[in-house]
Amino acid sequence: MKQKVKRITITVLVTLLSGLVIQPLSVSSSLIASDIKNLKAQETWINVFLPTYATVTLKQGKGNRDGKLTDINAQSQQIQLSKSGRNLLIKISDVEQIILEKEVIFIERQNIVIRGDNSAKGKPETWTESIQHFKLKNAQKGHAAIKLTSLSKDKIEAIQEVEKEPYTDYVVREIRFSSPEKIAVTVVPY
Repeated sequence: MKQKVKRITITVLVTLLSGLVIQPLSVSSSLIASDIKNLKAQETWINVFLPTYATVTLKQGKGNRDGKLTDINAQSQQIQLSKSGRNLLIKISDVEQIILEKEVIFIERQNIVIRGDNSAKGKPETWTESIQHFKLKNAQKGHAAIKLTSLSKDKIEAIQEVEKEPYTDYVVREIRFSSPEKIAVTVVPY
């Protein structure tokens, strides 16, 4: 009888202790999962600027096209270049890369500031996002925005800190389409 009581007591203690150990683990893992969901749910738009001139390298050695990048249309899967009053549509699937060169004109605090390649304030970074997350806000002025969702919270905060610095902006230097749904944008802070 005493052994039976000991077994029951031991069984009850083991059950209680394992419940105490497992419960905090399940609570903490559900908190971690919700934190990850919250981080992914955060959407941060970063303003970027496009230089005045774009060179589009086509796949399979089909040559280059150049002009001002005036549209990236995710639905029609095309980009648009404008040159000498004419528009050229190119399928995204035909694009190897887009190199953006020359100066960018920024209008900051009622002043016009022209920046060239020699005034970079940092190293190039590549942000890969859904093509839906790249918006040309004003193609004529070279204003665009990228919604950052794939980077860590710390990285996004570091990008926002750079963006807050006076007279510092991100300039797009290269665009690649890793798939019909993904865009890789290489930016440099100026």
